Amino acid sequence: MDTRDGLMSMTDYLLTPYVIPSATALLLKVAVLWIARRSFRQISLWLWATMVALVGLNIFEITSFLYVDRPTDGVFYMSLYYFFGVVAALSILGLALEVTDCPNNVGVAIVVVMAIPCVVAIFTPGAAFVGARSIGYSVTRIPGDFYWVLQITLFVAAMTPIVLLIRFISTTANWYAKRRAMVMLLATGPVALVALGLLLAMQIGYAVNGAVFMSLAVNIMLVVLFLTESIVNTEKVLRILSLIPATQEYRAVNHIKDAMLASDTTGLKMASATFERIYIKEAIERCGGNKTKAAQALGIGRATLIRKMKEEES
Repeated sequence: MDTRDGLMSMTDYLLTPYVIPSATALLLKVAVLWIARRSFRQISLWLWATMVALVGLNIFEITSFLYVDRPTDGVFYMSLYYFFGVVAALSILGLALEVTDCPNNVGVAIVVVMAIPCVVAIFTPGAAFVGARSIGYSVTRIPGDFYWVLQITLFVAAMTPIVLLIRFISTTANWYAKRRAMVMLLATGPVALVALGLLLAMQIGYAVNGAVFMSLAVNIMLVVLFLTESIVNTEKVLRILSLIPATQEYRAVNHIKDAMLASDTTGLKMASATFERIYIKEAIERCGGNKTKAAQALGIGRATLIRKMKEEES
């Protein structure tokens, strides 16, 4: 092959419809980093690990397209692709453990224990993979005897955060912790469902390229988490929750909107009363039902708060 042919092959490679989604996903991650640049120091290390792993995943996914005609030479890069995939999944699990108030040392231990068998299986020749084969547009694995280690780990890493977050949301009395968990569930739920679907498809031998679906779900997750996973971003958490119909924040915002839209027939006094009622209700919930703390947060006496609550009930 002469230089011209080589350049033509590279051009075809860069323009293939399978490279474009992966390259776009990589650029979107750069955009997410730029958007979240002011909150770098507040963002969890687990989220940073997720981002780094996903960048590595995209890079080696793109690299694998170069070895379509010689898949055996691409086994190492394919192994790195799976390695970063496992790291990303386990980092999300680590973040979920952190959000649900699991002690940091316990969370790290769980992730490390789950990661070690995967790393050994991936980089031990003939364990997770016995080789690679071309599927026309990329390189895929030829499963080895221990490929199931990766499947089980990825399945557990995808589903455990969902279970942990749902349980935490239903049991915690901490107002902000509950909402932080709700946002993470919103962000990671679609990723877990897509990952589960792809695992099932691979298990039954169905040839599918999930790059587009997974990249979309992952980038939505990163945008939401990088914008909210900060110790100073309570307002952003609440803004995101206010967009979700099933949340109390959504109902509160719509009550205020209804009062504003009805201002032609509802006087200022009634509109103010509507806002006050919503604000008091939110303050009480934010303080875990403790009326004394709620009154302090509102800047009024406890007796005044009780009186306003009784007026509302009547």
